[in-house]
Amino acid sequence: MAKHLPLLIIGAGPYGLAMSAYARHKNIEHVVVGKTMEFWKSNMPNGMAACKELPNGELEVSLDGSTLVVDQIILATGYKVNVEQIPLLTNGNILAHLETRNGFPVLDEHFQSNIPGLFFTSMCATQDFGPFFAFTAAIRTSAQLIGSTLGA
Repeated sequence: MAKHLPLLIIGAGPYGLAMSAYARHKNIEHVVVGKTMEFWKSNMPNGMAACKELPNGELEVSLDGSTLVVDQIILATGYKVNVEQIPLLTNGNILAHLETRNGFPVLDEHFQSNIPGLFFTSMCATQDFGPFFAFTAAIRTSAQLIGSTLGA
């Protein structure tokens, strides 16, 4: 049986840890995966195979041999933006439905993609929010904007 969590944060760099702090502040149970301040490809959790959207809107993630069902995911990773190369998205049913432009996800004013509960920040947000969001100076702003929708 899959474990259910309200929030999964992928990336343990400055953005991921800031989102974790904000989630903790809002008393939202969550898990952060990744190694602090290391490049994404060397941090992919072992066994991460897929992410798919379930009929009820929850997101199912295969992670280290177990399955999590989460309400929301924040991708807070650093890399050259091309969401079609993120294994978590390419191996599930999400990518076919994810609205993109120039390899970037198309985001709303709260960093949420067209798939409810799937948020992107850091480099992934720079096309819609500008280059400021590629830097750690923007962590507080993005955490507040994303955080205002978590658990809502």
